[in-house]
Amino acid sequence: MEYVKVIEKALKEARKAIIPLFGREEASKFLEYGEHGDPTYAIDRTAEDAIVRVIRDTFPKAYFVTEEAGMLGDEMSEITVLIDPIDGSTNATHGIPMFSSAIALAVGQYFEDIVASGVINLVHGDLFLCGNKGPVLMNGKQVKLSQNQDLESAYICMNSNVHSGEWIWKTGLQNLLSKIRYPRSLGSAALETAYVSDGRVDAYLDPKGTLRSFDCIPSIHMILKAGGFVELLNTKFENFNLRKKHRLGVVASGNIGLGEKILSILKEDIPSNEFPRS
Repeated sequence: MEYVKVIEKALKEARKAIIPLFGREEASKFLEYGEHGDPTYAIDRTAEDAIVRVIRDTFPKAYFVTEEAGMLGDEMSEITVLIDPIDGSTNATHGIPMFSSAIALAVGQYFEDIVASGVINLVHGDLFLCGNKGPVLMNGKQVKLSQNQDLESAYICMNSNVHSGEWIWKTGLQNLLSKIRYPRSLGSAALETAYVSDGRVDAYLDPKGTLRSFDCIPSIHMILKAGGFVELLNTKFENFNLRKKHRLGVVASGNIGLGEKILSILKEDIPSNEFPRS
């Protein structure tokens, strides 16, 4: 089965569907609150409908975990599909050209069952794809991870959501920020994390555990398959159930040296028995 081809088609159809909306008032039309409590706008629903339609053409009974509609499909299906139809909805509805769609497809319901993943920059069309055995491709070319281990020169993106999650990392994060010259928050975790896999971003960080699984799992899968470093801050990959609701903290980087430097600073003021791990 060409799982990667299914994801590629779905992501391209999502982009084709939303491009006519981008920059128009219609894109930001509020429809309802989605399953996870966030507003669903017309551009979100348009992307989601396009992705689900394409995947159902191949897997009519697939079980979907998606940001807007929540859980869809046949719970008995062996196919699990994580979808973030628009990651960066605030950017999209404000006409800011930085948002993406992300998909992970598993034969089973655990992280280890993922057989393909993909992320697309919906504005520029940059397309990241990865099968279970790799390689990770960006626009058809194999990616190259960053080998930068210097915090001061590293380009590090992070989730700036301050309204949820725990501030157990507060002191460590303050220390980390004092050592980073180029911290950035671009508003699309899926795309920022995907950029770690091709070296444009040296590391991505969510220190508060606010990411949903569909926000980051497709990109995390790609980083790991490319040979990068990923540490979940509040759970483990073992027995990670894709069909359950999760809020994740993560440190992801192009190499283990940079990743471990970031982790060591975050943890330095936390007693080992208080380090969160479920």
